[in-house]
Formats: sequence, structure tokens, C-alpha cells
Amino acid sequence: MSPEQAIEKMIETYTPKLNNHRSVYRPRDIKEETVLLSGSTGSLGSQLLASLLSMSNVRRVYALNRPDSQNLSMMERHEIRFKDRGLDAGLLSSPKLVFLEGQNTLPGLGFDEDTTNKLQRELTIIIHAAWYLNLQVPLSKFEPSVKGTRALIDLVNESPRREEIRFLFTSSISVAGRSWDRTRGPFPEEVLSDARSAVGVGYGESKYVTERILAESGLDVTIVRIGQLCGGEPNGAWSVKEWFPIILHLSLQVGALLDIDNAFSHRWIPIDVVSSSILDFAFSDTNLPLVINLERPKPIPGQEIIQMLRGVLFEEAILPSPQALPLIHPKEWVSILQRLLGENRVSPKSRAVAHAAIGVGVACIAELSSAAPLKMNDRSQSPSRPRTVETILSLELDVSNAKILSRTFREFKPIDVDMVTKWVKYWIAVGILEQCASVQ
Repeated sequence: MSPEQAIEKMIETYTPKLNNHRSVYRPRDIKEETVLLSGSTGSLGSQLLASLLSMSNVRRVYALNRPDSQNLSMMERHEIRFKDRGLDAGLLSSPKLVFLEGQNTLPGLGFDEDTTNKLQRELTIIIHAAWYLNLQVPLSKFEPSVKGTRALIDLVNESPRREEIRFLFTSSISVAGRSWDRTRGPFPEEVLSDARSAVGVGYGESKYVTERILAESGLDVTIVRIGQLCGGEPNGAWSVKEWFPIILHLSLQVGALLDIDNAFSHRWIPIDVVSSSILDFAFSDTNLPLVINLERPKPIPGQEIIQMLRGVLFEEAILPSPQALPLIHPKEWVSILQRLLGENRVSPKSRAVAHAAIGVGVACIAELSSAAPLKMNDRSQSPSRPRTVETILSLELDVSNAKILSRTFREFKPIDVDMVTKWVKYWIAVGILEQCASVQ
């Protein structure tokens, strides 16, 4: 079965018996909203939860998460996440907050009848931010997440308030797969019908499957398609499981950052900006479009990020000088890292993420190889496919809807040295930055 056939098969599995009668838009006249937020122990979810609990027009927040593998209580899990992200843990004592446990593999998420009925009577907004995150596994591994989304759709469809409930789903730039032709312009704010457009990593394919199912649900749905998140306010927390912190962590052991010319030219968007923008959409009194894309409208030149990063790393005694950590070609970077692994010279806590980092480097090499023959010192660029990591890790999205609907999005500021300092201090605090020892 081809990847696109697997995508279509999963869509067909979870689309039948949908009540696709379209909700009729009515101006929202709800003075107090009741929100179900899934994934509130995640990075974005915790930011959303803190804001929701602070809003005077929110009556109740149901925080839905799967059971914990380490048997921590729901409160403990949230307290850990809030502390990590510098959020006010006192908000978790709010009488507005109700914790829910649900399992994607169970009918109706495993809710009892009383809980289901209560949700259907009360809910006015659903923000579905929970998802299995693994970029190394195929589409089939994400089926429980898709099944859980279908359960939420059914919950709304069977509600007497179906017409009032606004359903927001946090999707991803990765639905673009690897096939979007950039000569066509930015990736559009629409759900593409051709599954071939989404073929790439299983994570992105699963988000695409869900976009297609939601588009056929008949609900008042808005898909918020998010680009590359980076650390934001209040403390710059940027998950150490993300590709850039991983690359930086290992680069300190390699003694260099991987580079493809302007390697880190980016459209990164701070997580607090994304959270606030999503809430701008959720609480808007206007009719929302089916898709809203979110990413930085104009990329920041990579050299600006690298210069700020080197300066902060030097100030924090991570680098011996502001000129340390040179940029080298991904092929050379991967080769050095592989040699260090072979010589057992990578710290034990780094070995677990080294292979993922090598995967990023290899992907960059493959991207270059598909664009044009490559020589180690060749720094020419193809006008149609510039040699940047952006070609594999980022994509320009059309953000017209976000500009119209979110004041937060319209006004957010460029990343500056203060924010880069917060990233670095956070990474030092969680222990992923060490003294640089050049091995070249």
C-alpha cells in the first residue's frame, strides 16, 4: 500500500456516520464560556490552560489528558509542567479547573455516562491540542490520536448545544509533507484534497488525516496549522526534545553548528504568541474560517540568530569566545558526531538524542543532494531551491487569516537578544548545555 493509500484508508475508517450537517453560524452571545482543553500537560497546552484560568469570561475549564505512565496525579503533572515553563502554579487551585482522564482507545474516551452528559450540556469551546509526538514512526502509530479526535467529534455531534460549540484543532506545518511546490507561493489556508501533498512523516500525515475528517464533520471547526514553535514568555522554555535544542546541545560536543549557508533563517514563532493567538480565535465573536495558519510572517536572517546565540553562550560561560562554534557543512557535522559516538566520546545523556540529530543532518544532506550536486566547499545557491535548512525544516505559510483575526499575531515582536538569553538560561537550568570543547 502506498503512503497516500494508507492516508486515504484511515480517513475512510474514521469518516463514516458523521453528522455532516453544517452548523449554522450564529453570532456568539455567550457571556461565560466552558472550555474543554485536551493536552493541557503539554508545552502549548499548559500555556493555554494558564491563560484560560486567568480569563474572567471563562466559567469552567475541563483539562483532558491521558493517564500518566508514571502514576503521577493529574495535579502533580500540571504542577511540574507549570514550574518548568515559569507559569503561575497557583492558578491550578482555581475552582474553574476540572481534571479529566480519557483514553483514545476506549469508546467515548472512556468517560462514564454522567461525565459525557455533563460535557454535552456545558461545553461551548473545544481546543484539541493533545497528540502523540514522534517524528520517527509511521502513520499507523498515530491511529489512537485520530480515533480520539473522532470521539470528540461524536461528543459534539450528540450534544444539544452542537450549533454553539466551537471546535479548534491544533494542526501542524508538517501536513505539507515534502511535496509542496514553493513556486506556487505560500502554503494555503485550506485543506488540500490530494493526500499526496501530505506524504512525509507519520506525524504530519496523521494531522492531515484529522484535518480531512474535521472538514467533513459539519461542526463549527477551525484548524489552526502551526509552524515551528520556539521558546517564549515568561521564561523562554523551549523543549529539549525539539530539533534545535538537540542540535545545539550536540554541537557543543562536535565543536561546530551544522550549516547550509543561512542555516537558521527561520519563521519560528514563540509559544506564548501561538497560545494567545489561538485564544483570540476561540473567543472571537466573528465567524471563523476552516483553516488558520500560524508562523512568523517574515523570516529572521539566520546570521542574526547565530550571532545573538553565540554572544549569549559566551556571556553564560558556555563558549570560550563569541566567535566559537563555527558553522560547518552538515556532511562534516554528521561525520564528526558519528566519529565521537564510535569513540565513545559523547556524554551518556547525549547518546540518546544523537541519532535523532544525525537524522536531521542526513535529511539536510539529502535535501541538498536532491537540489543539485554538492561539493563540501561549494557555497553557490540554486535560485529555485536555496540551500538552507529551511527547505527541509520550514515552509512559508499564508497567514492572511491570522493577521485579520488576532491582534496578538499582528503585533508580536521579532526575536531579540533578551529572548535568546531566556532560551539559553532555560537550557542551562535543565542541564543540556555544557562547556564547549572543540574536537576538530
